[in-house]
Amino acid sequence: MNHRHGTFCFAEIATPHPAQAQEYYGDLFGWTTLDVLSTSGGYSLLQSAGRTVAGLRHAPSGTTPRWIPYVSVSSVEDTLTAAMALGATMHDAPFAVPGVANMATLVDPAGRTIGLWQGDGCEGVDVKEVAGSLSWVELLAGETEPVTQFYASLFGWEVTAKPMAHLRNAYVVFKAGTESVGGAITIEPDWGATPERWQVLFAVNDFDGIIARAKGLGGSMEAPIDVPDIGRCALLRDNDKAAFIIMHPVARQGS
Repeated sequence: MNHRHGTFCFAEIATPHPAQAQEYYGDLFGWTTLDVLSTSGGYSLLQSAGRTVAGLRHAPSGTTPRWIPYVSVSSVEDTLTAAMALGATMHDAPFAVPGVANMATLVDPAGRTIGLWQGDGCEGVDVKEVAGSLSWVELLAGETEPVTQFYASLFGWEVTAKPMAHLRNAYVVFKAGTESVGGAITIEPDWGATPERWQVLFAVNDFDGIIARAKGLGGSMEAPIDVPDIGRCALLRDNDKAAFIIMHPVARQGS
């Protein structure tokens, strides 16, 4: 699958408990694990029917498990330099997964972690927007205007606002050329202590079944949300409390 620069091409779970994560997501989505070499330590490609759909990185002990989305770039080093000039900080220094990619993560000026992916034999995931694969990436932000300025400057994204009935503030859509690549939501006052973060969405075609399975595996769920003309989604936390979202697109309902 081709991924143009400036688009989200990959997502990984970084966790100090890799065996636990492998078992959980294997049971939840049917993913299998392919271990590969990495200069940062253990790394695995998570696959569905032999196609890479995500990654798993062994994080240091004491690290909070989290899902991190990755943007395709032509140079990790150059993008990191540009990001730091815009007020970001480096989180994980550049590391290599030989034959796969050169990678790094950064923390934007508001403290949200995002990854950079420079393909080295692998442009990113093999498939998107089918059950058990990456569907969408979006940002939860206290204020969307500063973040749109940062990412528009870093990746050249264009920004459009899309009113949605279930949100007080317009949904922000990031575009690379004509392609919609991600979104941003302003955190509502009544959402409580919701941390700002990038979050990944995975497509499913058995919404209730996945939720039941997730709970049975020791995970938890927040109340599902129906997004008009988009689909039904729910935020889940795995049995190590890493957050992700499942999405049942409108086009798949009833199928």
